[in-house]
Amino acid sequence: MRKMVALSVSLLFLVMTNVFAQPGTGGRTIDERLARLTKALNLDADQQTEVRQILENRDKNVKKAFEANSGDRRAMQAAMRDLTDQANYQIMNILRDEQKARFKEYLKEQKKRQEDRQNRPNKRGGGRRF
Repeated sequence: MRKMVALSVSLLFLVMTNVFAQPGTGGRTIDERLARLTKALNLDADQQTEVRQILENRDKNVKKAFEANSGDRRAMQAAMRDLTDQANYQIMNILRDEQKARFKEYLKEQKKRQEDRQNRPNKRGGGRRF
């Protein structure tokens, strides 16, 4: 009986952590995303402040879009794509020329990672992997 309770609590904890992950960010916080961008682009303090504001606005708008389109997956995906494109455009406008080139490469790498995640086999499939 105790094992069953412990298993249930563990399962509940795992489910709840997924529920509270930020939509559209892969569960990454603004601080984590800002740190990655700061490292990749060598952002100065003023740029970090501006990028933080852009990321906060994007997340706020993502939450609104999520609530507005909760039943329509395609609409939500389109809204997310638009909000991400807008944020990337805003970030691009505050970067210096050498940072813009690095940001373009960063975005290419992010897109490749996303495609790799989408193309890997489903871990819940239950079948054997060869």
